[in-house]
Amino acid sequence: MTIDFLVQSTKKRVYYLEQYYVYLQLCTMTLIHKCLKTRKRVCNYPRIIVLLTLFVWIYIFKTSKLVLKPCNIERLDPWDLSLTQYFSRLSPVVCSHRQQLIYVDKLGFLRFNDSLVKEYRIDTAVLQCSYYSLKRGLADTNNVTFDAKIKITLPVFVKCHMFRIQCVNPSNIIIYDFLHFNAAWSENAKKEDDIEDESEDRPSVIVFGIDSVSRSHAVRALPKSYEFLLSEFQAYDFLGHNRVGENTWRNFIPLLAGKSHRKYLDFLHMIFHVDSLPFIWYEKEMARIATFYAEDRPELSAFTVFGQLGFKRPPTDYYFRPFTQGVHTFVPKIVDHVTKSHDCYGPKTMFDIQVDYLKGFLQRYENKRKFAMSWSTQISHSSYSLLSRADEPFLKFLKWLKVSNQTKNAVFIVMSDHGPRLGGAALTHVGRAENNKPWMMLHIPNSLKAKHKWIDEVISQNSKQLTSHYDTYETILNIFQNKAFTGRRTIPGHNSLLRRNLFNPIPRDRTCADAGIEEQFCTCDEKIQISPSVERVQSIAKFLVEKINKLLSGFSHLCHTYTLHNVSEVLVSYSKPEEGLGIYEQFVKHFYSDNSGRYKVVFYTAPGYAFFEGTVDFVDKSASKKQNSMTLIGEPIRLDRYDSKSKCIQNKISRPYCVCKI
Repeated sequence: MTIDFLVQSTKKRVYYLEQYYVYLQLCTMTLIHKCLKTRKRVCNYPRIIVLLTLFVWIYIFKTSKLVLKPCNIERLDPWDLSLTQYFSRLSPVVCSHRQQLIYVDKLGFLRFNDSLVKEYRIDTAVLQCSYYSLKRGLADTNNVTFDAKIKITLPVFVKCHMFRIQCVNPSNIIIYDFLHFNAAWSENAKKEDDIEDESEDRPSVIVFGIDSVSRSHAVRALPKSYEFLLSEFQAYDFLGHNRVGENTWRNFIPLLAGKSHRKYLDFLHMIFHVDSLPFIWYEKEMARIATFYAEDRPELSAFTVFGQLGFKRPPTDYYFRPFTQGVHTFVPKIVDHVTKSHDCYGPKTMFDIQVDYLKGFLQRYENKRKFAMSWSTQISHSSYSLLSRADEPFLKFLKWLKVSNQTKNAVFIVMSDHGPRLGGAALTHVGRAENNKPWMMLHIPNSLKAKHKWIDEVISQNSKQLTSHYDTYETILNIFQNKAFTGRRTIPGHNSLLRRNLFNPIPRDRTCADAGIEEQFCTCDEKIQISPSVERVQSIAKFLVEKINKLLSGFSHLCHTYTLHNVSEVLVSYSKPEEGLGIYEQFVKHFYSDNSGRYKVVFYTAPGYAFFEGTVDFVDKSASKKQNSMTLIGEPIRLDRYDSKSKCIQNKISRPYCVCKI
């Protein structure tokens, strides 16, 4: 039984019992040590503990029926009424009004911005400028430092990838103090001559990721960018793409290494560098590929957020992290002090600066084979509505890609790790469902589709099937192994993880086990019909009747006040367990059935036998001995003909709910 099979486990068991398993291991080793030392009866106990440990281990990773069930891909509604209260469009971020006095041109030369020099009335002839090379510590957690000052006269080519520029006037007053990067040159990057050429059969791969974005949230918050990807890039929109783990770390390991994060729990729970993990850029096929990796929030990055040490050495040719650390080491100045925050650095947002870094890399290695992964967190992570600010700047980048023809021979992937995960909308039924459905869109170069006519048909069909980050990894790796487009093999479904190349047909009966998706994130369950006599159903139906009576409260002199007559039909789509539970709550919850979900109830009221349908999000809190909560989704719908029964009132909103007293 492989670990990839074992990871198909339930959340209720894993979090508490994994820790219990570690504790039992410790007890076992302690008792064995005592046994060898004392040779007393205590020697019998290790045998019992070992058996108990084995039982717990099997119990933790017992595969459920859900992950072995063929998947029903549900298309979620981005405009579900339960989410509207949490989302609003935000105004763009406004950064410093002071523009950069110095810039790095496409060839890597430092130059003054002549128009700004004139506007700010600065005499550049008397300015004394110097640069300080930015140096990264031996570990990611160490602070960056700056080398000794080197005087320069602009324009000049600085053989340094990241550096601080400082200019003072004759009175030794700092006029300019800013951190720059030279995307045309890097101390540790491969030379252009050492990189393979791009071609239609040997394409590059560009991944642009935004943290915490579901497919629905992209439709909702990035309408212009989403439409541009569909219309101008003819991007394939993956409806069944599913997360495989809870957070970024648990999804990045499958995405970048093709393995379950459970293989590397030591890196999660202990302080290790992650250089030894088998990331895709370390594969032998990448020796002649230019590589790029960028994240924008050093304290929230995938490999340091849990206290890990990150990478001991830069993992790729271009690595953005030292810059994101360097911007926080001093207050920038352009004539006077300018904005420095997680959103802004001087006149630009960090999102735009990271995009500029990526553009520089793509331009340097134009027509050369490359793998780039740019990941933005700040623009989406901390607020449900925050992502709406990214629509215009992201659209601008997409237009640049199109105009500059950077994707002529490049597979372009836009994606996320999971949906909005914490608070607000994530507490609703639909929000939890969205959380499991990260955004992924895929652009294939036209030349590649023209050469292999079957690609469009296969990818179009696969975009409607169950996919996961494991498949994204396999596809990228196969591209650089030059075997992604070698055939159209349909491999039957497995009861354990099988990474699938997206250029091969994915079977319609694929299961979560096959895709490497753990049970708590598996979305293959369908709406289930349950008995109307169940106690919680009766409570939900009475809740709906109360809501209808409230809608009629202004017409109580004309319309009957209802009671529940009977429930005729109930469909429920169960939610996954809530995240963020403590160990005790997780343990207690294991012994309770969690009946949380979205309930669609069809019922009759009395008097008058009006027939209604209502939808309610029900949260089962029996495990914590709290009162269950219910939220009405939309308004109840009248299903029977009511013209003659409701003619006593003319109000268009309330009339459908009324049964007249006379």
